Amino acid sequence: MKIFTIILLVIFLFVNFSCNSTQTKVVSSSTLTIKNAVTGKVIDIQFYKDGYSAKMKTKDNTIYFSMISFANLEDSKQYRQVKIGEIITVQGDHWNSQEKNRITVRKLLK
Repeated sequence: MKIFTIILLVIFLFVNFSCNSTQTKVVSSSTLTIKNAVTGKVIDIQFYKDGYSAKMKTKDNTIYFSMISFANLEDSKQYRQVKIGEIITVQGDHWNSQEKNRITVRKLLK
């Protein structure tokens, strides 16, 4: 009976610890940081299935690719179509990919 109890305890511990997993966020070849809002002039727009990318140029001539979609906005009511030449302010997750500044937009402010 002791052996049976020990075997059940070992199985229970194995199942319990093997089912627990820790999630690690991996960002390969890109860095992810949260930054303040960015304001810039829209110079190009590329449409995608779930939204669009607005290429923005800031006053200091920095280029940002802002990914705007219903799914990524904190409030989907903020979603709207911006126009080339419009000055917009966006806030979200900043990251670099292929040496380009990208923003997953969480707030479309202007």
